[in-house]
Amino acid sequence: MSGGVAGVVSFTFCKSFLEENTGKIPVFLGSLPDLSQGTVINFPEFGLIFVNEKGRFSFLSTKCTHLGCTLRLSGRRLMCPCHGGIFDLEGDVLDGPPEKPLTRFEGGLTKEGILYFYPDRKLPVWNRGSGSRK
Repeated sequence: MSGGVAGVVSFTFCKSFLEENTGKIPVFLGSLPDLSQGTVINFPEFGLIFVNEKGRFSFLSTKCTHLGCTLRLSGRRLMCPCHGGIFDLEGDVLDGPPEKPLTRFEGGLTKEGILYFYPDRKLPVWNRGSGSRK
């Protein structure tokens, strides 16, 4: 009986801790053997695509900005199966009904070589067409 009570206390503490530290705790994606230029890795359990493109890491949402459908990786493009939206690996809209680029998240690589991202730390959207931030 005491084990059950301890479990409830632990769960309550963990839930409280996570709520208080939202955005401060990274999600660790693991140690990856190949992070060379051009690497693209899908993490469907997090709704995330990792991209090493043009010398920088990007963590992109796989949720279409049109109506929220889950994007599919097709070659070097992210395709929306619902209404035909197409995004490049920087998250920019190439075609279809979406008007906004994909959400990008803060993340990086630890000194131990473990990839991580912050699901609650969205980076500002850069609209390359108008040269302004949204």
